[in-house]
Amino acid sequence: MSYELVMFLQTLGDLKRSILLSLAHIYPRQVSIPQLSLISGYSRNSKYIYRSGAVDELKQENFIEVTKISGTQLVQLNPSSPLIQELIELCTSHGGETTTQLLNLLKEDSN
Repeated sequence: MSYELVMFLQTLGDLKRSILLSLAHIYPRQVSIPQLSLISGYSRNSKYIYRSGAVDELKQENFIEVTKISGTQLVQLNPSSPLIQELIELCTSHGGETTTQLLNLLKEDSN
């Protein structure tokens, strides 16, 4: 992990950091906002992720992409940033256990 990535993650608040790390572990999968809340450590029904503005801010900073399909917002990392690319590589190559846990959460949520 590069020093730049460490410093980048350090500048983020807890919610933004949790969102990016969660999305990096499951990349390239897209998730809905309620699912994003769930895998980021908040209640699926929590409105905090909406009210905080974190998703909008990360979208404006081009760290995530938000697509709207049939009225549902789907969120995914935007790998155009070198730091996001590095985060994805780090999480997918060394975060197997966390990836499995997050994907299991999503699987349980869809049942």
